[in-house]
Amino acid sequence: MKKLVFPIIQIYLLVFSLVFTSCDNGEDSTSFNRSEILIGIAMPDTSAERWTKDGNALKNAALELGYKVELVFADGNQSDQNTKIQALITQGVKLLILTNIDTGITPVVTEAKNKGITIIAYDRLILDTGDYDYYITFNNDKVGQMQGQVIVDALDLTTPKNIALFAGAPSDNNAKFFFNGAMKILEPYIESNMLVPIEGSNFLDTVIEFWWPDGDHDRMDTIFNGSSSIDAVLAPNDYIARYIINNYFSSKTIPVITGQDAEFESAKYIKSGKQTMTVFKDTISFAKNAISIADQILEGKAINISGIILATGALEEMGDTGVKTVKTYLMDPKVINQNNLQDLIDTDWFTPEQKEELE
Repeated sequence: MKKLVFPIIQIYLLVFSLVFTSCDNGEDSTSFNRSEILIGIAMPDTSAERWTKDGNALKNAALELGYKVELVFADGNQSDQNTKIQALITQGVKLLILTNIDTGITPVVTEAKNKGITIIAYDRLILDTGDYDYYITFNNDKVGQMQGQVIVDALDLTTPKNIALFAGAPSDNNAKFFFNGAMKILEPYIESNMLVPIEGSNFLDTVIEFWWPDGDHDRMDTIFNGSSSIDAVLAPNDYIARYIINNYFSSKTIPVITGQDAEFESAKYIKSGKQTMTVFKDTISFAKNAISIADQILEGKAINISGIILATGALEEMGDTGVKTVKTYLMDPKVINQNNLQDLIDTDWFTPEQKEELE
């Protein structure tokens, strides 16, 4: 009988171990319940088509995973956005996805951090604060390089050509990367006098406050009403490109003109030859990737998303807030012109009615 003692004890220990492990795993599997977690999403405004699309894409992606979601839009005013973010904090959000308007957002970022809320800056770096850790964006340096290369490829630069340079809002850190990326391509031709900038070639000389040319068009008037020959325009986004086309080239030959955001009206302009190109940033996939990152953070997993890379080396500068460098996750953009407009139409970017109009 003594020979049976140890086997019986071992059997009891094994059963006890299995039961304990089963209970322990059961607790882990039920501790993360998406349906009990509220995600807050704050977009800067509804005046640009892309922020409406992004906000809804983010919300839908989070809902598909089972999260509770609150989506708010500001009116282009940081104070208004701060009030709406504070309301999200009061509602008990566990994670915030924020596209800010300017650095006036920093007090509510600090408030959220102090309450243990995770913050992801969405396609616009939040400057002058170290109170968040994550940033997702596109390779914005490459966006600018794409715009610059289209200009170079479209012009015969064996003779001098005039170019008008415009940058986005100085309060938007991305604007600097767009402009500097373009200048990496354009500067050699400027230095050799094959491209001649009209009325300024530095970032601060060319900015458009709030990305809103309607209230910042004095320089445009000087350039387009005062020069008889404009061969190319570096326009940082589609709205600005269309504003220039509509206000200054309705009865003149349209120059080579860039854009960004793949807005429907600009897609029509590209089809008709009014606008040369746009940069397509697939923000539907981008939004889904942002929510996947949020999901992995909330679940305590290592971030690993197909099609997203962690910025390293020189690209880390994109995440430099001036206080610290946050983890920056990047997606690649794509050039859209007349030759490959169908590639854009074939995506889920436009509604069926819009696709039919573009066909």
